[in-house]
Amino acid sequence: MSTKLRVATLVILTRKSGSKITEVCLAMKKRGFGMGRWNGVGGKVDSLKETVEEAAKRETKEEIDVNTLKSNEIDIDAILLEQLTLDMPMKSVCRIDCKGLCPKCGTNLNEGKCSCPSAEQIDKRFAKLKEIKLK
Repeated sequence: MSTKLRVATLVILTRKSGSKITEVCLAMKKRGFGMGRWNGVGGKVDSLKETVEEAAKRETKEEIDVNTLKSNEIDIDAILLEQLTLDMPMKSVCRIDCKGLCPKCGTNLNEGKCSCPSAEQIDKRFAKLKEIKLK
């Protein structure tokens, strides 16, 4: 009988104070081996697509949303861009009661309605959703 060897990762995140480990970070496993138990993060390695190190980093990101560092520096460009984008208002207006400009024709909606089709027009594929009664 032939047994296929599977490669997996197990990552134990620690915090050090000097040379002494002071804390160990465990996670509640959401899926796979050890599901529902406190454990280190990790999982199967796709040996055709990734190295063990790449799998460990991927699993750590997927399971507990923690990125690994290659050095003592953190590249915050992507995080900062995401947070700034999320913090921006979806519709920029000059004052709180401003109706803004029509996104299609640019008409100042404070001065009157534009001639664009009503925003109430619903894509026919989604029209059935309007019948849903919310409590």
